[in-house]
Amino acid sequence: MAGGHDPVGGHVPVGAGVPVGDGGPLSLADPAVTRRVLAEAGLVDVDCARHEVAGTWGRDAADAGAFLAGWGPVRHRLAPLGPAVADRVRAELVAAMRPYAGPDGVRLRTAAWLVTARRPRLTRAAGAGSHGGAGPGTRLGSAVMAPRRAAALRGGEQSLREHLIAAAARLLDRRGAAGLTVRDVAREAGVADGVLYNHFADKEELLAHALHAHVRAVEAALEAAVPQPGEGDLAGNLRAWLDRSLALHAAILPALAGLAGQPKLLARLAELPALPGGDPGVRAEFADYLRAEQRLGRVAPAADPRAAATMLVGVCHDLVLGRLLDPAGAPPQPDPELVDALVDTLLRGVAPAGSG
Repeated sequence: MAGGHDPVGGHVPVGAGVPVGDGGPLSLADPAVTRRVLAEAGLVDVDCARHEVAGTWGRDAADAGAFLAGWGPVRHRLAPLGPAVADRVRAELVAAMRPYAGPDGVRLRTAAWLVTARRPRLTRAAGAGSHGGAGPGTRLGSAVMAPRRAAALRGGEQSLREHLIAAAARLLDRRGAAGLTVRDVAREAGVADGVLYNHFADKEELLAHALHAHVRAVEAALEAAVPQPGEGDLAGNLRAWLDRSLALHAAILPALAGLAGQPKLLARLAELPALPGGDPGVRAEFADYLRAEQRLGRVAPAADPRAAATMLVGVCHDLVLGRLLDPAGAPPQPDPELVDALVDTLLRGVAPAGSG
């Protein structure tokens, strides 16, 4: 920080700083890490040249302080310290910027690495005759991660933030949240580890958004499977609700495995709107469906939709949670006789007298 004062470091416990090496939000500040990342991407003659220039950090001290407080590495350090400490840090950042404010805004010297590299010429055996490759003198310059970011997003319209959320959601679908690391998500997304901290305060914020995205995608895929009140016969509709709820739980519950042991992730989830889908959503949707059928006279007036919905969710838990305890087992597929028995049990509890 300019003038030797560090408003953030004064509030962060010893050892809680942001690492510069592999895995930290400032990982690319280390030229050795940058060279390794680009070498892994197949580039050669990587050069990292340090440059210092005057830059504008904000319109005034308040704007510059807000910019610094919202920067990924700063948010990463402040996240576990609580809102009171974060407010004090923001105030100190604004105060630290005031001596550098002028008619042209807050101007400070800033340092950056100008990174260049070369893509080697393809040999004849590896694809001679191609006219699209870069020649031996091609320089790939300026931003450290520009080549890899372009490759990760090529062919799509996602922002990098959306791309990271989608990559994390895929991992949650395959592996669940337990043991998932920043490096795992970065490898899935095809970016360097530190890139995540340019868009999220920490891994838990990213995973919380990814869980929401995963659940929304599952719900959207199964939306057409929801029967509408008054359509078809009641037994067939109940069977469709059971099939849809089982598929929903089979896709969502594994992604939630391990959350109980991750209090920071649970705290991040609490900051977002309630997860769509899941148990409360399924129970509420099915109960609302039965109430609508009650108004149409297709369900007994004395029936309790909440009790029937709880039975439905309980069946899904029984079948899906058993799979989580035995990941090597077959996907939850109840035999048709069990489905018929469950539907019959629901019908005898909710159907008007004399209905089939």
